[in-house]
Formats: sequence, structure tokens, C-alpha cells
Amino acid sequence: MATKNTVPVEVEAVEPTLQQIVNEGIAKVIEAHGIDVQKNRYKAMRAMAWQAFVEVIEADDFDALVQRAIANVGNLPSGWEIEAPAKRVATGGKHAANLASRVVAHEANANALNDCTCGEQFANKGALTRHIRRNIVPLVKKA
Repeated sequence: MATKNTVPVEVEAVEPTLQQIVNEGIAKVIEAHGIDVQKNRYKAMRAMAWQAFVEVIEADDFDALVQRAIANVGNLPSGWEIEAPAKRVATGGKHAANLASRVVAHEANANALNDCTCGEQFANKGALTRHIRRNIVPLVKKA
């Protein structure tokens, strides 16, 4: 019977990514306070950011932090991006025609996340919902 000699394979330690480190920190804050609702994740993030702001201000480096954030906004991980709001395009024509087109043109685009059928894009579903609610004209006239 043959025996197999196995040599232990050394596994190289992989450094965690910046996003993994931040997410672990957020999880620790959430765990420490017993909060598990999704919106509380943002509260935990704000708590950590506030502490970082205080420390950077005390180190007299806040302006440099702001400049670094501005310079690195294009390198943010998925879910942390900052997007400029879509610009509205003025439409001409008669008022009644515009109102009618507004009713039809503003609804969630099923083919694109957080996009309206009018062509505007939004950072999140809440912004899209507010846009649709603001732009849909009630079908029943008030007496």
C-alpha cells in the first residue's frame, strides 16, 4: 500500500481591503449598541465619521482631509459613490400638453436601477420616488 507524503502548504496572509476594514468597524459599532436596522448602519457610519472628524480637526488636518476626499471621490467603493444630480431639461409647448406628458413620462424605469422614464437618474430609490411624486399631476381636478 502506498502512502502519500504531504507537505504543509504555507498560506500567504491576505491583507483586508479598506472597505473590509471599514465594514468590520461599522459592524463592531452596531454590535456594541445592539442595533440591527439597516438605517442604523448609517448612524454607526456617522458616529465613526464624527470621531474621525474630531481627531483630524484636533490634528489640524481637517482642510487637507476635505481636499483628499474631493480628490478621491472617483475612487469610492461600490455603494459609497457620490453622484451629481441629473439636470432637468426645460420643455416647451402648451401647459396642458406638458401636464399630460408629465403624467406619462415619470415612472420608474424597469430596465435601469433608480432611473425615471423621463431620462433622469437618481442616487437612490427614495430620490426617484420623490421625483415621481413631484412630477405626477393628479388625474382628478380639485373642486
